[in-house]
Amino acid sequence: MPTLPKFVSDMIIPFIKKGTVTNIQYHSKHFKTVSFKSDSLKNIRFKAGWEIEFSVSDTDMRHYTISAYDKKNGIVEVLFYLHQKGPGSFWASNLNINDKVHFMGPGKKISLDEQASSLVFTGDETTIGLYLMMQQRSRPNQQVSGAIEIQKEWNNVIDEFGLKLTTLSRTDNRGEALVNWLDENISSNDKSVFYLTGHAKTIQTTRAVLKSKNIASSKIITRPYWADGKTGL
Repeated sequence: MPTLPKFVSDMIIPFIKKGTVTNIQYHSKHFKTVSFKSDSLKNIRFKAGWEIEFSVSDTDMRHYTISAYDKKNGIVEVLFYLHQKGPGSFWASNLNINDKVHFMGPGKKISLDEQASSLVFTGDETTIGLYLMMQQRSRPNQQVSGAIEIQKEWNNVIDEFGLKLTTLSRTDNRGEALVNWLDENISSNDKSVFYLTGHAKTIQTTRAVLKSKNIASSKIITRPYWADGKTGL
C-alpha cells in the first residue's frame, strides 16, 4: 500500500489504466460494492485472489481484491469495507457513479488453488470480497469451508452476500474467535489448503495454530491487508 512522492505520482498517472464507476450498491454504512468498467479490463488473464491497485489520492495507492469479474464487458466489482480510518476508505466512501478512476492491474498477490480437494478460508471484514470471488471460482468438487470474524451486529449483512463460511462474533481479543474455530474444526495433518488473510497479527496467531497441528507450510497461504498502528486501506 505505497505512499508516493507527489512528483512520482504525477509521472505515473498518465501511464496507468483508466476506468469509470458504473454501479454502486450499499449493504450498510460499513460495506459498499462498486463496479468499475474499462476497455483495458476486457478478456484479460485473471484468477480469483488477484488484486487491483487504485490511485486513491495524489500520493496514495491501495490494493483491493476483486469480488466479481465480467471479462466480456471489462467490469470488475470491489466490495469495500468503509472504516473511515485510511485514505482508501475515504476514497471509496466518496465514489459516485460516472466518477473516473486510475488503477493498475489486476495482478497476482495470492490466487485460488484449483487443484486442492479442500479449501479453508479465514479472515475478517476486509476479506469478504476475496472469499466471495474464491467461492464463486472454486470447482464444483472442491470442498469449501472456513470462518469470518466480524462485529456481532454485522451478521445479517454478511448473510446478504451469500458467503458460505461460518460467521464468528469478535471478542475483545481480536483473532480469538478464529483461533477457537480452528482448534475445534481442524485436525492434525489436515490436507486442505488454508487461506489466512486480513489482520496481520491474527494471521500470525492462526498460522501458529495450524503449524501446531502439523499443517505443512506449503498448505498455508497468507495475505495481510492491514496491521495495528499502520495506515492501512
